[in-house]
Amino acid sequence: MDIIQKAAKKIAGAKPSLKPLLGETHLKGSFKEKANKHVVPRHEEAAVSKRIKLPLQMLQQEGYLTPDGLTSRLSDEYRTIKRPLLDNIFGKKAKQVNNVNLIMVTSSVAGEGKTYTALNLAMSIAMEQDKSVMLVDADTVKASATKLLGVESSTLGLTTLLDKPETAFSEVMLRTDIENLTFLPAGEPHERSNELFASSIMADLLKELSQRYADRIIIFDSPPLLQTTEASVLASRVGQVVFVVAAESTLEGAVVEAIHQLGDDKIIGCVLNKYKKKLGDSSSYAYGYGYGYGVTDTK
Repeated sequence: MDIIQKAAKKIAGAKPSLKPLLGETHLKGSFKEKANKHVVPRHEEAAVSKRIKLPLQMLQQEGYLTPDGLTSRLSDEYRTIKRPLLDNIFGKKAKQVNNVNLIMVTSSVAGEGKTYTALNLAMSIAMEQDKSVMLVDADTVKASATKLLGVESSTLGLTTLLDKPETAFSEVMLRTDIENLTFLPAGEPHERSNELFASSIMADLLKELSQRYADRIIIFDSPPLLQTTEASVLASRVGQVVFVVAAESTLEGAVVEAIHQLGDDKIIGCVLNKYKKKLGDSSSYAYGYGYGYGVTDTK
């Protein structure tokens, strides 16, 4: 857990001198015209969202949390991970942090388990009696969550909402066979995904998600912070960040550099993934976790 402790110390320390993040992008051509025409409220939904059946058996076999595994060690670990996040949303900090119900799950580089963590966290929250959760595949290049849940890459999704702002939520949001869980796919890859993420349309979308679904937790499976600029843009607009660190492989310098890209107006938690333990079987391992919260109060 040493790297988690170092990350927690870094988060809880003095506010870092951050490099400027991408702000509102001045777009040219047709995309700018689309942004200016963004006048139709997205709540004018004309149809019921499509429902999909999740590949729960496959997910369970691959080591993911499912409704059939609620008594497992993994389930207990994610109960511990989700509790502070929910307390921040529905407790005293709810009025202190903007967009506190928007949670970004990210890492410094690829392969650390951010998609694994995002999906398990969404599953765990969906098991709450009075909570609903939307999982958003915001890694529009890899679209790992979209593929994992068996959704075709051509399915309308996040990039559709950003590129065609007149699109209603009901056209892209997928209901699942888990009652409290909905899914927003990545959408088709877009050559200007960075501009889409940095646009005012994205800012409006996130604001609407946060305010319109104030009683819903929105979890974003984000790209890695050090490998894309989209992640930094998204980080600047969410209220909470779950930062995933791979045990025994993530470099300390990468953790520090990635955390430098996060703003000081949000809550940051660290999760140690792939933490090996001997459980009587040399081939088995458990997932460790740790939270290091930094600046949590806004003046």
